[in-house]
Amino acid sequence: MRDSGPFKTKTGFRHYRHHLYVLSSGILLTLIFPLSGIQSFSWIALVPLIIASVEAEKPSRSFFYGYSCGLLWCLGTLHWTYIYHPLSIYPVVLITSIYPGLFALLINRITSRMGSFSLFFSVPVIWTSLEYLRSLGFLGFTWNSLGYAQFRNIPLIQLSAFTGVFGITFLICMVNGAVAAAIKNTWDAKKCLLTISTGLIIPAAVFLIGHACLRRCSPRDDEKIKVAGIQGSFNHDMLWSGFSHEIIRLLDNLTHEAGEQSPSLIVFPESTIGEDMHSIFEFNLWPKDIICQMARSTGSYLVIGAPYREGGKNYNSVYLVSPGCEIIGRYDKIKLVPGGEYFPRFGHKPFIRRLLAGAGGYTPGREMAVFEIPDARFSVLVCFEGIFGDLARRFVKKNAGFLINITNDVWSESKTSHYQHSSMSVFRAVENRVYLVRVGNTGISKVINPCGIIEEELGYMERGFFVAGINPAKDSGTFYTRHGDLFSRVNLAAGVLLFIWSFRFRKKSSSIFQ
Repeated sequence: MRDSGPFKTKTGFRHYRHHLYVLSSGILLTLIFPLSGIQSFSWIALVPLIIASVEAEKPSRSFFYGYSCGLLWCLGTLHWTYIYHPLSIYPVVLITSIYPGLFALLINRITSRMGSFSLFFSVPVIWTSLEYLRSLGFLGFTWNSLGYAQFRNIPLIQLSAFTGVFGITFLICMVNGAVAAAIKNTWDAKKCLLTISTGLIIPAAVFLIGHACLRRCSPRDDEKIKVAGIQGSFNHDMLWSGFSHEIIRLLDNLTHEAGEQSPSLIVFPESTIGEDMHSIFEFNLWPKDIICQMARSTGSYLVIGAPYREGGKNYNSVYLVSPGCEIIGRYDKIKLVPGGEYFPRFGHKPFIRRLLAGAGGYTPGREMAVFEIPDARFSVLVCFEGIFGDLARRFVKKNAGFLINITNDVWSESKTSHYQHSSMSVFRAVENRVYLVRVGNTGISKVINPCGIIEEELGYMERGFFVAGINPAKDSGTFYTRHGDLFSRVNLAAGVLLFIWSFRFRKKSSSIFQ
């Protein structure tokens, strides 16, 4: 006979309340990213999930809360992935949602031993550790990192020059943890005041220090070179339906307009040319004549995205063409999209090949190329590579004076994905104190200065060009450039130690309900 007494009623009410908390966090986490972009929500978005996780009677239920929140959040922000392939949304959402589930599980485990006051330090340490782990390996994916939601908060994100984007995530989670700890300890005025004050003072201090850093990182007015970006805004049908002649002629017109301002470098998007550039130049094939005309008439170096084929292998590459119309450099994309541009070993199974027909086919590059033109050295991040801070900083460490990110997001047919993708580029500039020039076929193309301020921008599906003056960096970059994700690795070690240390505390049956 089912017990319908007061305990069951109270427990049932708590479960309904927890489901509402999970729903609230999922919605708030979705709203902090573009296009909604209500970044202020990020400071409280995790609080409902944290409370539900702490109050869960069983660890398995806390994992369920976190995973459910992750599903809602990822569906809200990554829904556009299904356009690439109808099946791609399932592994992306199902795998990414595991991390909020693990976060909720670990928070439940730690607070059940150490009490809810531990949320102040356990929340930022655990969430940031999981975000960092999610960025590693061949399935690395930094999309939805909480720090990216603050890309418009210019003073705050100056911290990323030391910690990378994960330092911003840590600050956000610290405030969320402090608010949750204060709510769970309202009966103890001293603990409540301590958590709230500390949780506000540290981000406020970082914000004020960031203001001071802005004065030091402002770009110089001298020694600027002109860089032009060409945004053709060709739709999906034009790009993959045999309209290459029309595309090249339209780009040629935009290039000659930009060339009137005498830029040193003209940048085209990813996949501008559909054929191997080396073969085009070696055998004098179309559109070599148009490329040469653009280079010679403008007197500019050209950065062009096109494939490279050698020994039966295909590479997603970018070429540097001189004003004399010679290929003087090539970079092969290193960080490919798993399941999209290449298959990991397990992806070569016949049934996976049948499911993902048309995907894959590229080989990762090996060499980190730094291109050189008069008065400047630079490197190019191709599309997906722009979301990885560690890869960008390795180019700057090899003395790249500025970065270029070429991309082609037309496949997604989603304004949301365009704005999410472009927002991450701000951090690559700030992390290394270099200019970043982003050029996309359908946007968002922009010039970001070393402080993270956008100086030029072409909007979504806007056809046109920009010409901007930039200062190539002269030094070896920032603390982050030199040491990479040192902060994240130390934080990960702290997370492991925190989990182990929690076992020294006797489990208190009442602690999870405090």
